[in-house]
Amino acid sequence: LIHGFGAPCHSYHQTLQPLADRLQARVIAADMPGFGLTERPKAIADFDPALMLEGLIEALNLREAGPIVTVGHSLGGLVVSE
Repeated sequence: LIHGFGAPCHSYHQTLQPLADRLQARVIAADMPGFGLTERPKAIADFDPALMLEGLIEALNLREAGPIVTVGHSLGGLVVSE
């Protein structure tokens, strides 16, 4: 689950377990750069959705997530549609 502009991944905290139970799958919510517990990028250009997607893919690879289905809201939707 990828949050929208101005929201942290914590905004999904009540959704994660019910969704995981329903799908019988692991559900991950990630903070985009500059939101939640992540560091704010130094340049406005670093908020580019393609760069955010690269960071998301890197984080998922580190977690060895395997095949994934992405769901994004607002900015998150733009990022996952890249």
